[in-house]
Amino acid sequence: MATKVQTAPSRLSPSPEYKSKSSRNSPRSRNGCWTCRTKKVKCDEVRPKCCRCLRLKLLCDYSPRMKQSTANRILGDNSKAVTRLSQNPPCAPKLPIPMSELANSASSIDLTSADHEAIRYYRTTFARLHHTKNPDYGLYAVIFSIAEREPIVMRVVLALGGQELEFRKRRSEEELAGTCTVTPLHHYAAALRMLAEAVDGSPGPDGRQLDLDAILAAIFLMLWYEQKFGDASCRGFANHLAGAARVVEHRCRNDVFKRALQEPMRQEKTLALVRMGGDTRDRESILSQFSARMLSHLCIYDSMAAGYGLGGRLVEMLSQALAFSNSTLLYADKVDSLHGFSYGLYRVVWAQDYPQEEMLDDLENRTIYCLASTVVQLRFMISRLENLGVEAARACLAEIEAVYEATHDKFEEIFGIADALSPSFDSANRLVANIRQIVPQYYGTQIQLARAVRKLGLRSKLPAEEFVGLVMSLCTQALRHNGNDAMLSVANTLFVAAIETSDASRRDWFTARFQALCAYGCNYARAHRLLVRASATRSRSGMAGPLGEEEVSAAMYSENGDVERFVI
Repeated sequence: MATKVQTAPSRLSPSPEYKSKSSRNSPRSRNGCWTCRTKKVKCDEVRPKCCRCLRLKLLCDYSPRMKQSTANRILGDNSKAVTRLSQNPPCAPKLPIPMSELANSASSIDLTSADHEAIRYYRTTFARLHHTKNPDYGLYAVIFSIAEREPIVMRVVLALGGQELEFRKRRSEEELAGTCTVTPLHHYAAALRMLAEAVDGSPGPDGRQLDLDAILAAIFLMLWYEQKFGDASCRGFANHLAGAARVVEHRCRNDVFKRALQEPMRQEKTLALVRMGGDTRDRESILSQFSARMLSHLCIYDSMAAGYGLGGRLVEMLSQALAFSNSTLLYADKVDSLHGFSYGLYRVVWAQDYPQEEMLDDLENRTIYCLASTVVQLRFMISRLENLGVEAARACLAEIEAVYEATHDKFEEIFGIADALSPSFDSANRLVANIRQIVPQYYGTQIQLARAVRKLGLRSKLPAEEFVGLVMSLCTQALRHNGNDAMLSVANTLFVAAIETSDASRRDWFTARFQALCAYGCNYARAHRLLVRASATRSRSGMAGPLGEEEVSAAMYSENGDVERFVI
């Protein structure tokens, strides 16, 4: 049985810190909370939350635990349960949620001790891993505030956190396949059912329809889940992107974007989250700052997927929905308008509790994130170029070159700073880390363009190997100061550079980066295996130059003949 925690005030609290100064000689509590007992520190046994957990802002867990013999017996049946669950997911039970409470809580899930650990992992390690911003006030903290109210989002948080904990323990895809636990799969299966109903417009168990914030947050986390633990066909990944496109088509009408992006930005008309507008407002006519930010992030996934022969529909739908006043507006400007609309998200969500240094940090990083929006547009345009005929491709190439020219002029100072950064320069300033991760992504699009132009048989003036060198220089700096974690955001760029470089030693360096990234998810492991197979084939052939399309396609087949697709 799991403890139920009562709802807390509708105010976001920072994620918990889990550092203990306890001594091994501290008396162990027999009746205290499991949080203190696990750390072997004394608990005052106050309920519902002990003073230590309140002081350190920890999740205080008094839930009863089963005996070890019982646990072992249950765990012995897990492998069979996983198979049954994946083939026949159980109906989602009606569960009440034990989290710090929010007013009018709609969430209803019982949390076990394993779920608490998954939440801790999500709010700390996962949040730091996938965003440079302070996790207490970043995007994943806002998503968690939605999860506290919405079961669908909480389910994905629990699935993602729980599955990643298992993955990082095993450190390999092969071991994970034999030891996957039932609980994360159960949460994910339940979330998938809820999402299918929400996308179709069906009301939930409580009779209400999910708002756009919850749907987009759930899809965003599901894409992370599929990237890390999805199948080799990428079917789940593609389905979620298609679902996001369907949501935009049916719930984000032109007038919704028009009201949000064209009307004067008065505070009363700009909501950080839909729920902040109260229950009396027409939620379907509101574009919140959070939803705008989510759409921007989903476009990142969609543009990358389009480069691998998947996705692209979401970007097209958004482009149509945003064409309410000027159909000739470059897509980059449209995405930038969405991102600009969401600029004040964190400040509005936390209001007076938002630290001054965080506000200044947001302002300082605004320009570099505008460049990131442009990268999304360029990836999509280049992926579309590869599917056009020669004449249509020439016209599209002219558009792409115009975007590059405008981008160079707009962000010239950023590129100059990136070139001037010393490899030994280390700084806690988030802007430095963002430059070392986002500028290589921009250079990666130029490598992608050079490859696409050559594939079409057009004459290319792009010095692809020069851009490979620039990517390698900045990524080496990021690796030196932030470790393998920093390679996650540039994985797509590393892969494009690895297959396009003519230098075997550089290809080996990029392949080594993916060998380290295998510990972060299945798709990174698939990319690593492709590079290893392609490099081995190239070594045997004795050829020079970039890897050809046929070589890359052949390397997608595993030793047993199965095709391994991925999006990174």
